[in-house]
Amino acid sequence: MRPLLLPLATLTLALTHADAATLSASNVGLALSYDEAGHVFTLTDRASGRIVVTEGRLEGDSVAAAAATATHPLFGPGEQVVVKQADGGTVALSLFRDLPFLMIESTRRNNTPAEIDVQKARPATLLLDLAKPAAALRTMGTGGLLPVDKNPGSYFFLTVADPSTRNGVVAGWLTSDRGSGTFFSAVRGERAEITAQLEHGHLLIPPGGSAKLDMFVVGYFPDARIGQERFADAVKRQYDIRLRPPVATYCSWYAEGPDHGRAGTPATTVELSRFIAEKLKPFGLGVIQLDDGWQDGPSIGGPAT
Repeated sequence: MRPLLLPLATLTLALTHADAATLSASNVGLALSYDEAGHVFTLTDRASGRIVVTEGRLEGDSVAAAAATATHPLFGPGEQVVVKQADGGTVALSLFRDLPFLMIESTRRNNTPAEIDVQKARPATLLLDLAKPAAALRTMGTGGLLPVDKNPGSYFFLTVADPSTRNGVVAGWLTSDRGSGTFFSAVRGERAEITAQLEHGHLLIPPGGSAKLDMFVVGYFPDARIGQERFADAVKRQYDIRLRPPVATYCSWYAEGPDHGRAGTPATTVELSRFIAEKLKPFGLGVIQLDDGWQDGPSIGGPAT
């Protein structure tokens, strides 16, 4: 995976309040524009000048917005547009120096006298423009490679890309602390649309209390495969993930023959272990995984029930 660090010398931060209706922020790769009157935002790829998110809509009733600078403990200095909601909550739209994505983080507020139960949230809906009709694009997520209007939903991340050029938009849940994050794709007009959704079960907010929802990110990349790597890098940094070196493993699922097929037997497992230790361990094979079949009963030496 490529590092997320972007050269400080090339960082361009342009936080402006051009007029009473528009707030803007940018980092080296992306530019955000928020329309206070329409309560929508756009996201532009600065290298190409293309507006890749032509209409971003936030959940809830927005009442005001303000531009601010911010510093993230992992992703460095940046700028944001903070949108205030009618319930007293906020949505921060942030661009940081060392993150090639727009970060969207919502905070819910309970101004009622009774506890509220948030079971589902849809923090944002994003209408995309990849210079092709949605029918010519493909989505990549946990369900595989599918047309925009055929994807049943994707856990954790979703990519919408042009298969002929590989350019596309990558969206992903940077955190998974309070809910299960999913994305859904649809076609609006001839354009692809992404909806970010959180399933909370029961997120209880007491009277006068507030709760931060999980945050997600969205970015544009000339090669969406690289964008997915960048997203994985960001999650790695967010959770300080340090993977152990990969270990070569023998999986019994793929074994053939009446003796060694599937889970085998205690005797064949010992035989296999000795063979691997003698012949294959010097080449890095060091783990045997007993897959399906061990539960089928005494016919293969497994448990009776």
